[in-house]
Amino acid sequence: MSEHDEIVVSESDKELNFDNLRKKAEAAEASLAEKDAEIARLRAYEFQSVVTEAGFAPTTGEGKSLIRDVTAGVITPNEGEELAVAVARHAESEYGWKPQAQRTPEQRVVETQAQRFAELQSSTTSDGPPQDWQQEAAEAEADGDWNKAVAIKMNQVIANANR
Repeated sequence: MSEHDEIVVSESDKELNFDNLRKKAEAAEASLAEKDAEIARLRAYEFQSVVTEAGFAPTTGEGKSLIRDVTAGVITPNEGEELAVAVARHAESEYGWKPQAQRTPEQRVVETQAQRFAELQSSTTSDGPPQDWQQEAAEAEADGDWNKAVAIKMNQVIANANR
């Protein structure tokens, strides 16, 4: 090619190049949004552990308030101060909250297992005492389940006859 030759680019080539650049930019933006979401999720875990180190349970109202304050940047440690110490200082000065005594890992495991057991127990218990057959038959009739209502009544007749 000589210096006088011009490179001719058609409009369709320009549009294709623009489309490719736009797609790359959109993919990069999506990737950045995913990474930002992941960073925010990991920061929440980090802040939960900091609040725990400060002596507050992150699942209580106090802990959630402190996590919100740390996330918003309200709590900043002084030079050379750990963030957990700053959180404890902030909790006492702003809210008047005192940190709880630090629990040992064994105590935390026992507490966690007790909470899980309580949740399991509450989800597996019945709603109330067993109903008597007349109430159960009346509910079946009210629901329009005539077969069930008749079966309940017949079972009671049979039970009475066998006494």
